[in-house]
Amino acid sequence: MGGLDALPPQARLSVSAPALRDPLRAVRSEAARVLASVPAQSFTAQQQQDFKTAVQEFTEAQIAMSDTPAAHVHLALLQDRQGQAALAE
Repeated sequence: MGGLDALPPQARLSVSAPALRDPLRAVRSEAARVLASVPAQSFTAQQQQDFKTAVQEFTEAQIAMSDTPAAHVHLALLQDRQGQAALAE
């Protein structure tokens, strides 16, 4: 899904939103990462809920690995993509 970053937000949403309900957590987490910079008003109510759940799962996984520098970087990148630069620092 990493190649989807170059797509416009609406195209990323169309392609990636179904992955938010994938049975594999890794797929849901990657979909959340790809969709993090898509404006919230672009999501349907169901997509917003699925996105929120996937972000929470991603965050919990990174916290579980908080003894690694990569986990901190992954969380900061997600927060930055969501427009939360202050939290990303």
